[in-house]
Amino acid sequence: MSRRVWEAVEAKARETRMVEAKRRREEERGRRETRRKQEEENKKEKALEVKKVAEEWEIWDKEEKVTRSEEKAKKLVPEQSHK
Repeated sequence: MSRRVWEAVEAKARETRMVEAKRRREEERGRRETRRKQEEENKKEKALEVKKVAEEWEIWDKEEKVTRSEEKAKKLVPEQSHK
């Protein structure tokens, strides 16, 4: 093989390697972007779940306070009627 032909083959091989490297970088970038979006969605879902649980706790706390108040009132009413 002549030197010119060999240089052309090497240049083509170099170009092919560069194209492949670029393609791999783009694929990796795409995978990272997909992973990042999925993590963001997971964070949003988790935040919504935490918010729902917090709201449920608040409701439960309010109901618990009302129940305690009603029980306390029931205890006081019989005592007053006996006097």
